[in-house]
Amino acid sequence: MIHVSYRKESRKDYGEDRNPSNTNLCREQLALGCMLRIADALEKMAQPHVDLIERADRLDKDTTFLAELCDKKDRQIRGLRGAFKRMKKGT
Repeated sequence: MIHVSYRKESRKDYGEDRNPSNTNLCREQLALGCMLRIADALEKMAQPHVDLIERADRLDKDTTFLAELCDKKDRQIRGLRGAFKRMKKGT
């Protein structure tokens, strides 16, 4: 048996094993190979978009974390200022 590739006819490798005497592909097999190529191209085109979405999610989480940290530090500063004023008034 010889391997006849659906996608190889349209550039990639997906197919079946066949006898060497019958290596012609039918129209449906060629169409399948073309659809597989189109699907691969769409996935490749969508990858930068997926990467941007993941990056935006990461940045949102980082922004939230940093905002909470900033608020915590602001509260600490206000508390220390109040304690410092009370210490000044006490002496």
